[in-house]
Amino acid sequence: MEAAFVCIQSSFYSYQFNHPDVWRSVLCAVWPLASCVCRGTLWDAVAMDKDPPEILIRPQDQTVATGGIVSFFCSAIGNPKPQIEWRKNGKRVSNVRYMVIEMPNGSVLRIEPVRVTRDEAKYECVAENGAGDAVSAEAVLTVHDGRLLVSLESRISNLESRFVSIIQCIIARNYKTMALN
Repeated sequence: MEAAFVCIQSSFYSYQFNHPDVWRSVLCAVWPLASCVCRGTLWDAVAMDKDPPEILIRPQDQTVATGGIVSFFCSAIGNPKPQIEWRKNGKRVSNVRYMVIEMPNGSVLRIEPVRVTRDEAKYECVAENGAGDAVSAEAVLTVHDGRLLVSLESRISNLESRFVSIIQCIIARNYKTMALN
């Protein structure tokens, strides 16, 4: 958008105009011989119908076994609609095991299959729309080796069988004692 300036000898003239995305203010100094020297300042401004991004639903910390599947969900509002980008330890995710699914009400980051050493990290959803500063929310993914659960189940099972054996022994002793009487 262009503005027309009227130069009046020996005076200053200020002109402002509104562009859909920007406010501009220009001050023109008029010099003798009708030459006009203009100096402008440009501000980025949030228009009345624009709202900066705001995260509504934050991704949640999760714990999963290696080889499993995990999904993080993030939702943001603003005008225009914010774009959501996923990051792992501060870097944009880009791998075939990372799938970003855009939805009308947010974005999902799906990791499949989850690996202990590669995927255990801090994940962040970053929402931007150009109407204000980007906002972010983070979640931590903890990945455990599946063998830990098998070992724990084995120990519990072992304790159960010992407990059952002790009870059987007590019952057997009481039965023998009763039989001797």
